[in-house]
Amino acid sequence: MIRTLAEMYTPVFGSWAKFVFLCGAIAVLYSTFFVATAGNTRMAADALRVFRLAATTDAARQWWIRLLCIVFPFLSLAVYVVSKDPVSLVLISGLAQSIMLPMLGGAGLYFRYRQCDPRVRPGRLWDLLLWLSCAGLLLTGSVGLWKGLARFWSS
Repeated sequence: MIRTLAEMYTPVFGSWAKFVFLCGAIAVLYSTFFVATAGNTRMAADALRVFRLAATTDAARQWWIRLLCIVFPFLSLAVYVVSKDPVSLVLISGLAQSIMLPMLGGAGLYFRYRQCDPRVRPGRLWDLLLWLSCAGLLLTGSVGLWKGLARFWSS
């Protein structure tokens, strides 16, 4: 898929652009994978702690983070090997993001109205913009989910 995307730069910029694009794509994809693994392992270890399934101490949490830093990349590799269809994996990822967007808006509203320190409480304009942002996240997530499911079912 990356090689196919790189081909679109060749007619415009020449053959050297393909190599530059591929180097940039590798750097971006590796750093994204690296950061996502670091973040997701910490989030999973925190979830284990919150739901009291494991990691009740800081040492246990660190152990789970180290373990999941090994498990998650191999799990990703296993999903890729089983699927062998990166386009479908990107569509599934887009569907997951569409579901996540409204939750992020809801979390913002929750923290604003339930967890905000009264000393730093924002004004009405800020609240209006927060509600507009949440509506935008809900709309974008709904449209993305609708279109993603339509693409997924049609393929």
